[in-house]
Amino acid sequence: MKPARPNSLGNCITHFFREYLPELRGMSLHTIRSYRDAVVLFLRFASARSKRGVEDLELDDFTAEQVSQFLTHLEQERHNGVATRNARLAAIHTFARFLASEHPEHLAEL
Repeated sequence: MKPARPNSLGNCITHFFREYLPELRGMSLHTIRSYRDAVVLFLRFASARSKRGVEDLELDDFTAEQVSQFLTHLEQERHNGVATRNARLAAIHTFARFLASEHPEHLAEL
């Protein structure tokens, strides 16, 4: 039997982009789109590494090791410059802090 959709990670992503960034943090549409692109790239990367669909990823797949590998991937395989890599890292940091506040049981890893 397939798990119910969306899972906890999917719910967090929805809340992050629909409420947290625009309403609570007051971020511009440009910044939200930049964060969206970074999270999408990370999810695709994590999906490929785990050999599971993006929709099957869980909060446990969001690890410091996975982020570190993602940053290396951005530089070496996508040929992103340091500024782009750091902008993506800032988005991932913001998302990780949000996840930690929503799911404190994952605080140690996030």
